[in-house]
Amino acid sequence: MQVRYRIEKVKGKGNGIVADEFIPKGTLVWIPWQANPPPLYFRNETEVETYLQKAQFDEKTFMDLFRYSDGFGNLAILYRDDIRFMNHEDNGNTDALTNVTIRDIQPGEEINCDYRELVKHTPLWFIAYIVRVSSEKNLGREEVLEEVVFQSSILGVVFDFFEAMRQAQNKSKL
Repeated sequence: MQVRYRIEKVKGKGNGIVADEFIPKGTLVWIPWQANPPPLYFRNETEVETYLQKAQFDEKTFMDLFRYSDGFGNLAILYRDDIRFMNHEDNGNTDALTNVTIRDIQPGEEINCDYRELVKHTPLWFIAYIVRVSSEKNLGREEVLEEVVFQSSILGVVFDFFEAMRQAQNKSKL
């Protein structure tokens, strides 16, 4: 991470990232390629399963560590450094895709982001994988499913897609 922080319990969320310094709006808080250990990228379910077998991770541990997207809808990402503790907040103080603060963050304040921005770019194969594994293994990960699916977000993305298609069709008829 590019700022001073600590990991501590955040009420109602578990572990979270808390600022140890004033962080002004527009600050880049994390750079993926400088992470230690570096993130792992998965293009499909087979790659996830192969990694889980080699690393001897169980699915629950994997789902505790994953981040949803590369921002383009192509990859699922496993972040292994402290960024994995960044929690969701509807009006997060950090942009989920760019990792840049969108407002000033005070010392002692949690550094968080709106996961729905990630979900909009999450590969559908990865959402399907999480839903399938959670139900098959009875992992009790309802909160993960809520974060991943964010029904209103997913429905919103689907609605936006179909609305854009409808508008494009209407324009082509003119």
